[in-house]
Amino acid sequence: ANSTRLLPSLMKDNISFGDAGLAEKLVDSSFADHAGADSLGWMAGFVSFAEACAYPLCVSNMETPGCPLIYVNQPFCKLWGYSRVDVLGRNCRFLQGERTEPSAAAAVLYALRNGVDLHVPITNYTRAGACVRNLLSLLHISDRDGCRSLCVGMHVDMDGQHREGALLWRQRVWDVFPRAFGKSPVATAKSSGGNAPSS
Repeated sequence: ANSTRLLPSLMKDNISFGDAGLAEKLVDSSFADHAGADSLGWMAGFVSFAEACAYPLCVSNMETPGCPLIYVNQPFCKLWGYSRVDVLGRNCRFLQGERTEPSAAAAVLYALRNGVDLHVPITNYTRAGACVRNLLSLLHISDRDGCRSLCVGMHVDMDGQHREGALLWRQRVWDVFPRAFGKSPVATAKSSGGNAPSS
């Protein structure tokens, strides 16, 4: 089933359908131990959604210096060859290497520093040292006061077997994803001119 079908139910107002127990197991404790109810509720919904996805997703904490990863799903681990334990608490720069384009790395840094959503092709590296042409999408999530709190990263292997399906999935998620705690993804899609997926 298309994982975007889960999004409206898992990410609706007040995130009432998220699995808090699952999030507690998979989200970095440095975040979970200090986050407020809104952000914990959002993460519970997101983790339930992301764990059902076939494509790589991660979340960084924008309120901590260095924007460390606080969550990655299993497809992220499979693509890059790292376990969750390997990456939580680290900045995603560890995916960069010799052939990483300076302009792409600069675009990522600018987006993170300024809260700008981004799509950028970038050469990243697996743990084994293999190059991956990655289409990276960054989507910033704000708290109820409008302050940047989290950043969702979506990764698409541009040479992968399921590239076309991944690109379609990425666009559908981008269109309906709630940009703030407590916001409905359907309302978000309408206000931005996007369309919620019908399938």
